[in-house]
Amino acid sequence: MTARCGVASIAALELAKSFYLPVASPPEFPDHCVACMVPRPGDLLIVKASGWSWWDRFTPWIAFGRGKVTAEVPICAACRRPVQRMRAIQQVGVWGYLVLALVILIPLSQSWDLPTGWRRSVVGGLALLSLLPYGVLLVLFPPAFDLSMTKGRAEYEFKNADYATLFAAANPHAESED
Repeated sequence: MTARCGVASIAALELAKSFYLPVASPPEFPDHCVACMVPRPGDLLIVKASGWSWWDRFTPWIAFGRGKVTAEVPICAACRRPVQRMRAIQQVGVWGYLVLALVILIPLSQSWDLPTGWRRSVVGGLALLSLLPYGVLLVLFPPAFDLSMTKGRAEYEFKNADYATLFAAANPHAESED
């Protein structure tokens, strides 16, 4: 990353690399730490994802039967705790931020001259819109590894481009966004 006048250049930031595999096809992970590339790290980071999306909470009959996927990713002892801590902060942060937005917006919305149904919709929309900066930060500064599942495929996302290249070589049948 290059810096001018003490400010990092956005153009120099590398975005995460994603690969897709069928859920039934277990991935082969390179024997390097997913965060720092140390060879033979000796520890595993267990990451789980399900096919459930946020909207499925409102339509569980559609999502019934979607599976789960688990990845055991090599990681060194020095990186394990910081990566786990960042994952926990991200999960708690999203929900905490949404609750905070609602706590602020709900009393504020009482003075709006809108029907109750519209007011609830506007408050919900503004609460979700308030997460936009958080989403931008996740795109610009992705976690070392992320796992998600959509439409029967598991998405493996890596921050480290070198690790992503090794993952692609170990999984030639993986599809990429590129």
